[in-house]
Amino acid sequence: LNPKKPLRKARFNKVSIIKPTSGNLNFCLKVLEEPKEVESSAGKFFEVHCADASGSVVVSLRDTQKDIVKKDATIVLRNAGIKMIKGHIRLTIDKWGKVEAAEEPLEGEPETSTEKNVSGTEYVLR
Repeated sequence: LNPKKPLRKARFNKVSIIKPTSGNLNFCLKVLEEPKEVESSAGKFFEVHCADASGSVVVSLRDTQKDIVKKDATIVLRNAGIKMIKGHIRLTIDKWGKVEAAEEPLEGEPETSTEKNVSGTEYVLR
């Protein structure tokens, strides 16, 4: 009676469009360094610096997600959200999101300069 609609292909965003109020974003990013362990009052998590051709961002990962992320690998983040930590943007993947290794390499050269680092900008939330 009701035929299933085919799934739409995911649309990937550029890092340069990230704002503190952004949510439900998909990214294809290149990992620039190994994940670093960070202790906080919420527990232990990992942060890794990732980039695409438009800029770079710090991605926060849980223990189960960090195994996929290796230096120089290309990863796909689906349904990513933004968390503000001490006025800086962190890209996070909650329980509805997904982190996976990309099948295709990243298009273009990733931006490694610090001036286009979205997480380096300090925001004052009102």
